[in-house]
Amino acid sequence: MNTIKATVAQMHNFEGISLVELKTQEDTLTLVALEIDEKVKVGTVVTLFAKATNVVLAKHKIEDISLSNQLECLIKEIQMGTLLSSITLHVKESILESIITTKSLKKLDLHVNEKVIALIKASDLSIASIE
Repeated sequence: MNTIKATVAQMHNFEGISLVELKTQEDTLTLVALEIDEKVKVGTVVTLFAKATNVVLAKHKIEDISLSNQLECLIKEIQMGTLLSSITLHVKESILESIITTKSLKKLDLHVNEKVIALIKASDLSIASIE
């Protein structure tokens, strides 16, 4: 399961929308939510979740992009299918899975033990649990 532990660093709420900045050990992530549990406050430790199909891969960080969450990862396993492929990634203390088309896997020429960037839109992150 794609989970990452993080601590809420900042929260901004306006008209039912919350923009939450979260800190992991080495990264800063952003989450956008329409409804957020009232227990979530600055300093709260949470577990974040993202669907494997929402984890996009790139060979390098992208500077000019609206997407805010870019995590440096190491490819640990590749399961190549006919249409879709599953890539297991290590991100510091977490393990993520990315499901991409096999065509994209081949185009990017991805290999085990290669460093890649996992990209996750702020609206594709959610809070799975609150510590």
